[in-house]
Amino acid sequence: MKIKLNKFFVKAESKARTIDHMIYEETLNLTGITSNDIKRRVNQRLNTKPQEKRMYMRYRLTKFAIVTTAILTLGAGSVFATSHIDLLKEFFVGDTKILQKEIQKPNTNMQNEEYKVTLEQVLADPHEAIIVFSVEGLTTEAINELETNSMFLFESNMKLETTPGSETKTNGYEHTTLEGSNSFNKRYFAFEVHSIDNPKQEPMRLYLNKAKSPELFITVPMNSNIPTFDFQMKQEAEANGKKYTLERMSINSISMVVDSRGWNGIEGALPPEIFFRMANGTIKTKNQLVNPFKSSSSILTADHEGIYRFYFRFKEIINIDDIQSVIIDQMEYPLHRKVEPKPVVIDGKLHRFTSRIIKHEKSEKYGPLMSVDEVSKGLGAEYSWDQQNAKLIFTYRGTTLELVAGGNKAIVNGQETPLQDFEGVYMQNGELSLSPNLLEKYFDIEYSLQYATKMWIVSP
Repeated sequence: MKIKLNKFFVKAESKARTIDHMIYEETLNLTGITSNDIKRRVNQRLNTKPQEKRMYMRYRLTKFAIVTTAILTLGAGSVFATSHIDLLKEFFVGDTKILQKEIQKPNTNMQNEEYKVTLEQVLADPHEAIIVFSVEGLTTEAINELETNSMFLFESNMKLETTPGSETKTNGYEHTTLEGSNSFNKRYFAFEVHSIDNPKQEPMRLYLNKAKSPELFITVPMNSNIPTFDFQMKQEAEANGKKYTLERMSINSISMVVDSRGWNGIEGALPPEIFFRMANGTIKTKNQLVNPFKSSSSILTADHEGIYRFYFRFKEIINIDDIQSVIIDQMEYPLHRKVEPKPVVIDGKLHRFTSRIIKHEKSEKYGPLMSVDEVSKGLGAEYSWDQQNAKLIFTYRGTTLELVAGGNKAIVNGQETPLQDFEGVYMQNGELSLSPNLLEKYFDIEYSLQYATKMWIVSP
């Protein structure tokens, strides 16, 4: 399970923040008190110089009446809570207008004596869901816990599960903290649920484990109206000389899944190759459109011959009309025309290939390198080597990378950028090599190490 945590930058000595805490603590159990009562009680708790109090009250004066009204009207726990989370901008790039109508805002909640959890927003499609929720502290101790130890929520107190008896299958979920609308007593979080198998669009449940009550949960709607193309394939494929079946492909503007049967039982099997024919007729590889860090694979059934799902999240929200067809292992599936899939031959430079592992004195620390010559031939890239200045110029897919052996900077399309310690170009025994990470970083090239053959597998 992946966990992504954004750091909270808290100024512990901030006067305004400290006083906000005091105001909140004094309003937890208020009934029928005036603004003067609140001012007096806050001033009694301030252990500061008189001039500091006066400065603070000038700062707060114009807003105090608003705060007092909010206290008396809304009650404890919701005084400063207004959500401005934009789910689409938090998690996606591209034309977010395509999905704007698909955002659900249930605003349902559950609570115990310490915390209130509110389901703020949900975006679901047949393959995944993003669930944004807030956690509000209702006591001083709970507020301090939220501020100083937000991770505790994910370790033991928040849980997302399928509904009892549900046929829905998931591959776990990823945790994310959202800082945009946080207040001192309220925090915003999200679950990203990948690789869902939920054909009936059954709801899920968000539990607050700290309540220690199985009845205390929020029902999370998982219905979706995002246009999705679904193909029952039954396409025979091969890996390492053994047969398996591609069962299903499903694609929309956010993500894509491919289900296979029997692939997981083949030792050392490589995933099927996937390409996209765009509306303008060009062919793009999976790596050009898919975000590798948001993609995954999982077995949906327990046996080795069962369904194995490949899940892919796109780098940007895609207008599905921009994709004419999907090509999987040389079979082309048109999206917008009701025609049968057909075999297709595409440029060999788009297929994956193997390349030798190059060892270097730095290999023990940073891993083996790739042959520049072999990689450029496999990709159809261009490169030149300036022996006198020890300089490599490598051009592919409209990007030009310039590296100097032993340097700590690169020039990418004319822009200087720092290199990591393990990134660089090397000349050794008359052979030019480079760090594979550079290919992934600047050219959308995927690579893996095939231990059986001790070769790189390079996917354009």
